[in-house]
Amino acid sequence: MEDYVLLAIPLCILLGEILVRSGTTDLLYRSLADWLNFMPGGLLHTNVGASAIFSAVAGSSVATAATVALPSFR
Repeated sequence: MEDYVLLAIPLCILLGEILVRSGTTDLLYRSLADWLNFMPGGLLHTNVGASAIFSAVAGSSVATAATVALPSFR
């Protein structure tokens, strides 16, 4: 309970959930899809770009996986 490092995990997942529910992830994904659609495998590059951006924002691979994967489950 006194280890603040473990507090970062649920907060990063909360950040991902806030971004998903606010619609920011959809806007980012659509803009990246429009920007990278001309390339062969554009969807793959869009996923990699979105993951890179969210990993830079969140700083956590767990939050990035939750943010990129959650919209596909809805």
